[in-house]
Amino acid sequence: MKDIMKYKLLLVEDNPVDINVFQVMLKNSGIGITQFDIAESLEEGIKCCRELMPDLIFLDLTLSDSTGIKTFHKIQQISGSTPIVIITGNEDERMALEALRDGAQDYLLKSEISPVLISRSILYSIERKRIESELVRSKANNEALIENTKDSIWAVDRDMRFITLNTRFSESMELLSGRKPQLGEYMHDTLPEHNRMWFREIFERAIQGEQFRVETKLKFTDNNHD
Repeated sequence: MKDIMKYKLLLVEDNPVDINVFQVMLKNSGIGITQFDIAESLEEGIKCCRELMPDLIFLDLTLSDSTGIKTFHKIQQISGSTPIVIITGNEDERMALEALRDGAQDYLLKSEISPVLISRSILYSIERKRIESELVRSKANNEALIENTKDSIWAVDRDMRFITLNTRFSESMELLSGRKPQLGEYMHDTLPEHNRMWFREIFERAIQGEQFRVETKLKFTDNNHD
């Protein structure tokens, strides 16, 4: 289905030849554009990000006032949820890949840039950023629900390391063992020795897919609790 959206785009690039090539390719990409701005330095790019709030940023990592991965990090700090696509020469592809690992949505090699690649990169990067933002919101909502419930909620991976725990559970574990568990910590290390085998047994049954209900009495460190 043809994309009918129109976008505000920002190109941060200081090479006149590369700017001209990009403009021609973008014009022939078929992408709807409401505004296209060019910043020829990192300082100007940061200013444009704040004032224009583009839908997507094309960023060269080698500028007159900044070079390398720090160029991306500085734009990223002020761009908010705006997707960033790195445009780079072959010699800088390693830095482009590093930027991807740090949160950039895509990268384009200047030697291979084309209308089709620009079009695909814009649509892909905006959609990918939208999905990432939704996942972040969903994660935040889930964490809020887990934290605010009156129940003790926790989860571990197959190595019995904590991957989820709420305050209610942490406080209960503190009463049981004398200290609060931490994310990434092995559950085995947080339990009193006399409880370890019992927890291990029910854990093994759970990962085998067994559905069951168990009840037991736990002895808390506070003598007022049984």
